[in-house]
Amino acid sequence: MPNKSTKIVHLPKLLSIGWSHILFDCCSSAINHDGPVTFNFEKVDWAAPFGLTVISVALAKCLQQGKNIYYSAPKKQEVKEYLERIGFQYHFLRGEKVKPKNTSVELRCLEGVDPSCSEALAELISGSLSLSTDARYEMQTHINELMTNGFDHAKSKVGCYVCAQWYPAKKNLRISFADGGIGIFQSLRDSGKFPEISNDADAIRLAVKPGITTRKKQLGGFGFDYMRKYVRKNKGTLSIVSGNAKVNFYKNKIEQKNEPIKFEGTIVDIKVSPRKDIHLRRRGKNDIF
Repeated sequence: MPNKSTKIVHLPKLLSIGWSHILFDCCSSAINHDGPVTFNFEKVDWAAPFGLTVISVALAKCLQQGKNIYYSAPKKQEVKEYLERIGFQYHFLRGEKVKPKNTSVELRCLEGVDPSCSEALAELISGSLSLSTDARYEMQTHINELMTNGFDHAKSKVGCYVCAQWYPAKKNLRISFADGGIGIFQSLRDSGKFPEISNDADAIRLAVKPGITTRKKQLGGFGFDYMRKYVRKNKGTLSIVSGNAKVNFYKNKIEQKNEPIKFEGTIVDIKVSPRKDIHLRRRGKNDIF
């Protein structure tokens, strides 16, 4: 019996939310290929938390299927080193765990709500954007709520991947959560509480409203609402992708897009650009990541 051919997945130059359609196409082809897969990072110039968590979900699904996975490292040395430092090689290539810089929360795979992860995220936000003690505690509480809601609805067999990065040169913070579960639409429909929704975009827009949760006879759903208000105050964007829909929540508008390649699961991507009156923690001039 002949050996099955290896699928080479050529990842795009930018692993960012703006290139989501290309990323989803790459990941879908890897998951659906009946044989070994090589994730080729050679052309990658920039790896944002969004791209890392999306690729991590795809890799986890491929490994769950029993596929052999291969890796072609980026040609750009600083990107190669970043993937090592952020924990990508540790999770998927059996590399040594490397301590990340204080500008990052390393890539993590969560199987449930992890207080140490929410604490690390709150610490990164607080350190970069100078939150007060009370504001930091509130942020941590709502990150826990966001994770709780995610694990309640996701039913992901590969867990949830989390990653965060402060970019000193661009002066913005990015946080991404991605799971490989059933998606927001299916979760809301399965709960039996929201029969009126008919598509992925409507489900996402409903999910960000306060008090919306699939939990029976329980309060919830305040994580999305808090994050949406927080990014509004800090010139940020809350982007949620689930199924065939991507919804971007800006300060003064909501932008809704159709994704040609369906994402099986949910991604929450947060970008925060702090106000000018916030005192930012200084970083080294060469500290790109």
